[in-house]
Amino acid sequence: MRYCVWNAASSVTVDDILAYVKTLDASMNPPLANYGIDFPVFVKKMTDLGVVLLALDDENRIAGMFAFYCYDESQNGFCTWFGVRSDCRGRGVGTMLREECFQILKARGRRYFRIRTSTASLIASLTKRYGAVVESRETVAGVEKSMMLIDLNAVELGESKATFEMSEP
Repeated sequence: MRYCVWNAASSVTVDDILAYVKTLDASMNPPLANYGIDFPVFVKKMTDLGVVLLALDDENRIAGMFAFYCYDESQNGFCTWFGVRSDCRGRGVGTMLREECFQILKARGRRYFRIRTSTASLIASLTKRYGAVVESRETVAGVEKSMMLIDLNAVELGESKATFEMSEP
């Protein structure tokens, strides 16, 4: 597995990211498509304004992706997309991506990380591993979503086991 920070010169294109997001979304419960998400606009905003971390397999296909924003003046980082391809789960890919996100946010002076999710297993994992707390809950289209808050100052991150590189042109 190769890990990189995406940029516009990458061999992975915005269209590749869009296809990946659409594929993973189809397996989500409920999919974001149910909420009328305009995926090309969503991915353009993500790649223009966010930080996109990728895990690439041996064939240079996206195996996992973690995208987040940290461009405002607040002390927050916000997750906009997180997903690992089903055939790559259970190998630590998601953990590597998430912890690199936390390293970047800490380096940029952010104190908090927020993620909205309806996935019970992710809520449990974030709570156990990083001390996340449920900041708020809302029901959207019959699905309860939780806004999770992680205090990055309380998160102990060891030496990364993955080497993240800038994407190559």
